[in-house]
Amino acid sequence: MAAVGRIEEKINKFRATEASGTANIAFLDGGINAPNGPTSQTAEVTADFWLSTVKFTLHVPDWNPTDNRCANDHVVPLRITPTTALDGTKYVEGTVPTFVFPTDKPIKKQEITVTSRQFQYAQNVFLNFNNLTWMHISVATAVPKADIIIESSQLKV
Repeated sequence: MAAVGRIEEKINKFRATEASGTANIAFLDGGINAPNGPTSQTAEVTADFWLSTVKFTLHVPDWNPTDNRCANDHVVPLRITPTTALDGTKYVEGTVPTFVFPTDKPIKKQEITVTSRQFQYAQNVFLNFNNLTWMHISVATAVPKADIIIESSQLKV
């Protein structure tokens, strides 16, 4: 619906590393349900975590509650999920939050800046298999699943 820009406003980063004392699950360790003995050993785990405040610019269209009623006369709120970054890159569905606007009065076409939080991590695990070390990498981004409510005070009248 609306093209948006996104920049990371604030980032907190921390790292966790464990090279000794990393616990192996019983199956890898040759315990329960592993009759042939150990299959691998976790040699090292490193994980980086980022907690960010992300800024979005939303292009809000004209919207009127009287024009947006469903069959039972309830107002259907204006919802905007960012789709495109400033550089033209399309966001993958589910990687950005949805913003919901107040339904008490008409909204004029405008551009507003809003923020939300996101959590990201990158994890590197080194596994030893029969004298070979294999690296396994996992990365993820978590964004709010619940709608983010836009307050009337954030809108231009």
